[in-house]
Amino acid sequence: MRKFDAADLDRMLARDRSHWQRHGFGPWFLTDLESGEFVGRAGLNWTVVEGESEVELPWALRGAYQGRGLATEAALAAIETAREVGLERVVSLTLVENRASRRVMEKAGLSYLGEVQHAGLTHAFYAIEL
Repeated sequence: MRKFDAADLDRMLARDRSHWQRHGFGPWFLTDLESGEFVGRAGLNWTVVEGESEVELPWALRGAYQGRGLATEAALAAIETAREVGLERVVSLTLVENRASRRVMEKAGLSYLGEVQHAGLTHAFYAIEL
């Protein structure tokens, strides 16, 4: 995957703002509480999985912040937000070999449903009914 440039970030921000305006929820920008440093992204986002619209629970953390429980904390907060806004189900996807993300999904209470094709790659597919 190539490194994001300023135009990519502008497009992501515009897409995230639009998502929030349309749905009342969306992606989050994560920062370290002590330093204010950027940690990563999480939240909720509508996506399409094998032709079906789903609310996805995505996350991505900078390497220095991985392995500290932050992804699980963000996932649990996103699930609570999903309940608050009245969603009935949340899904999450990761590459099949990404054991760390799969463990986060399991810790957050999502169940493994199988493998799916997403963004041209095989992903492990998890979901939680709310």
